[in-house]
Amino acid sequence: MGNYSLSGFDAGTYFAWVRFVDGYIDELYEGVPCPSSCTVTDGTPIIAAAGQQVSGIDFTLSQGGTVTGRVTDATNGLPVANAMVELYDVNGSYADDATTDADGYYSVGGLATGIYHARTDNSRYSASSNTADYVDAIYDGEPCDPSSCQVRDGARIPVIIDRTTSGIDFSLNPAGRISGSVEMASNGSPVTSGYVNVYNASGLYFGRGYLDSNGDYFVQTPLPIGQYFLRVFANSNAFVSQLYDGQACFGNDCVVTSGTPVNVNGGVVSGIDFAVSTGGVIQGTVTAEAGDPLSGVYVDIHDATGKRITTTTTNSSGEYTSERLPPGSYYAWTYNRDGYID
Repeated sequence: MGNYSLSGFDAGTYFAWVRFVDGYIDELYEGVPCPSSCTVTDGTPIIAAAGQQVSGIDFTLSQGGTVTGRVTDATNGLPVANAMVELYDVNGSYADDATTDADGYYSVGGLATGIYHARTDNSRYSASSNTADYVDAIYDGEPCDPSSCQVRDGARIPVIIDRTTSGIDFSLNPAGRISGSVEMASNGSPVTSGYVNVYNASGLYFGRGYLDSNGDYFVQTPLPIGQYFLRVFANSNAFVSQLYDGQACFGNDCVVTSGTPVNVNGGVVSGIDFAVSTGGVIQGTVTAEAGDPLSGVYVDIHDATGKRITTTTTNSSGEYTSERLPPGSYYAWTYNRDGYID
């Protein structure tokens, strides 16, 4: 019969919401569909007095629409088991998800009539699981980093209640990853505080690996086949930021694609190592003629050719410190919006 009973409530006003009944659309009491996200207080209030049993708070659920499909390996056509497939409504709000079975099939039910989008999202799995060896995709076909991709850029999937929209399939490409180590060039000791960013061939950020206690890093973001560029950063301004392989690179003016590309063809590309140097910093104070410190003043640092390489800002005491720089000659230049002459 589907009976239920809830107890232990104080006197007051309440709202009820039935959710996650396989194949049916979620609903607020009384009769308000709530398929993905809604405001619970849009339902009918339930007034409970002290010691009173409120009965008849019943729900008549509507059979939802269903989306089905299969996830396979793009290189050999074999099924991908335990892959996560997520459905989003036309506004990009999460609707529901399902995992594939041993034959790669999935089914997401309980959907209201409307337009949906779909993607795989295996980021929740560890790098040792089989699904972590594939590049996620939006339907139909575009690679998708779940942390940044726009699922609404994918194909529209029409859904009608009490019907099945089939054939929403995914063919996933093998993923690659990058690993390596970071050490001090002066003595070979491991660097244990920092991270390595990965950028695609267009110079767009794609993922990150953090240094561990041995100075090693592992970029777990599934990387599509292609060329990538890497840049290592210090956590506490402890060494000179550097591109792979060996080129110092500073601030927002760093052109990451000027580094040495790393080719990823699936699997782990190891041995992408960095040997970094401590370099030095430029420090100083910016004051007004009367001696008062000026905060929020930009200080541009230029190299010996006059090219700007990094920018820093003065603190409340008027002090600034540049990021780590290789040995050499530099020039400094102030820039402010407070009416002072730079």
